[in-house]
Amino acid sequence: LVATRQDGRLVGFMSLVSTPVDTVGDTTLRGHRFPLAGDSVVAMTSRVVVDVATGKVTRLQMPPDVHRGTLGDDISMTDYKWSPDATQLAIASVSRYHKHVWVSIADVATGAVRKVYQEDAATQYESFTGWDVLWDTNELVWFSQRSNWGQLYLYDLTTGQRKNQITTGDDAVTRIERIDPKTRTLWYGANGREPGQDPYFRHYYRVSLDGTHDVSLTPDVGTHSIQLSPSGPTLNLAHEDNLDSQRNLGVAGRRGLCAGGIKADSHRSLLEESYRAAESCRLGSLPP
Repeated sequence: LVATRQDGRLVGFMSLVSTPVDTVGDTTLRGHRFPLAGDSVVAMTSRVVVDVATGKVTRLQMPPDVHRGTLGDDISMTDYKWSPDATQLAIASVSRYHKHVWVSIADVATGAVRKVYQEDAATQYESFTGWDVLWDTNELVWFSQRSNWGQLYLYDLTTGQRKNQITTGDDAVTRIERIDPKTRTLWYGANGREPGQDPYFRHYYRVSLDGTHDVSLTPDVGTHSIQLSPSGPTLNLAHEDNLDSQRNLGVAGRRGLCAGGIKADSHRSLLEESYRAAESCRLGSLPP
């Protein structure tokens, strides 16, 4: 298993004072180490791998990282990707102010680490979809907003060079649902791609890893969720909600076309209780 050792020994000390309200008494002083914005020292983490069977601890040969993740300020286990044989470990590291992110590959047995890719952002980097490694083909599926829109890219983990852009458009990819390395197919969710629809509606798509054959699975008006069948990507079960409190359930085949559907009436009892669905509105500038 992989774990982190956190060193906060030189981090500034924040004191908290508790004062009794209901009774008269002395104040209580408590405190803990907590870095403030602008502090020169923050908590740093070192990565270690533990062999559960033997208890051996191997420290990965890489500089300590700031306590950050590719999404948010906390460490996330989604930023670790094990190879199927557990001999290699991919790690995403993020700088303190989220302006730099890099991916490294660690040899679990020796602790040797090599950096394979780095992205720099003028503002800050966050990955709303997460990222993944295709170990059999030594490739990296990566999220980036370098085009001012959140899209997915494919990289060669040996050279760190970009192979191709997987998704394109003036929209935001928000989820990676599944990657099938054998068929080299990716299922994903995106907002703002369907013309004329509310950009807050999420729709789902299927695309080849080379960026071709991008198909909309849920083009109907509304926001969607999708559940891929456990046995494989043959069938997709999706439902759609729109502002009329309408819910539809449908089954889509491998080509992404709706193979059938049913209309759920779970909203009928709400309407009988004078429920009013949310209304869409467009905000403009205030008059002078």
